[in-house]
Amino acid sequence: MRRLALLAFLLLLVAHPVAAQVDVDDVAAGLRAEGTWAGPGASIDSDLQSAVDGADIPIYVAVFAEDTGEDPSLTAERLSSGFGSGTFFVLTPDFIGVYSVDYDDDEVESALDEAWDAFGDSDADGVEAFERAITGEGGFPFGTVLFLGVFGAAGWIIWKGRRTTKAAAEKRVEERRAAIGEQVDDVANDILALSDRVQVADQEAVTDHYRAANALFTDVQGRLPTTTTEMAFEECSNDLTKAEWHLEAVEAILEDRPVPEEPTDRPIECFFHQHKAG
Repeated sequence: MRRLALLAFLLLLVAHPVAAQVDVDDVAAGLRAEGTWAGPGASIDSDLQSAVDGADIPIYVAVFAEDTGEDPSLTAERLSSGFGSGTFFVLTPDFIGVYSVDYDDDEVESALDEAWDAFGDSDADGVEAFERAITGEGGFPFGTVLFLGVFGAAGWIIWKGRRTTKAAAEKRVEERRAAIGEQVDDVANDILALSDRVQVADQEAVTDHYRAANALFTDVQGRLPTTTTEMAFEECSNDLTKAEWHLEAVEAILEDRPVPEEPTDRPIECFFHQHKAG
């Protein structure tokens, strides 16, 4: 009951703790061995294990005590790499993420619709209801799909009572990357604007701050294109804020003003919790 019973309460929350980035290899190894995997502080009850073991299609379930720091359907997709077939569930306190190699979007959506109430009873009931739906009236049996060679790639999440496609999740990642990109552009403009003044001043403190800003800017610019998790995005933003401070320090020294107080890293707030699925 825990996930759906808490939905009304969860709608009031904005910031949640974000777990460290998922070690896909470690989780995948557990899924291969048992069909299930539980992270630190999480557990797999016997009913959920039985639901996975008794399924007529390959189902894999990973349970986390904290959110994974990215859209859980993307986590589920990453876990599916190398398996070739299967439907993957990522369960966290706030989300149910689903990615299927074997079924398409419509089939996964239909199965989730039918399984929705069952997830309110337990994870085991939800997984069993999903399997019945996707192999019955709501979808094709796995053997038929395998025989026909028809394979979809469906990723869905249940988010505070709503669902979104994997494509929408990827769109949110791109939106986050674009927002950080604007911050990168602002820092780049400030660096260029101060370059002549720094050279003319020829002061050690000015040069040190300017070089530090450049180093942070260059580092973020290099890693941003491959950043996908909120933790990594927030680290980029914090580093750019530090770069901005170094540039403000340059201006303060050049203008004989006190150097402003160095900022502290902002607490990480999950972007995916602040933007409703659509």
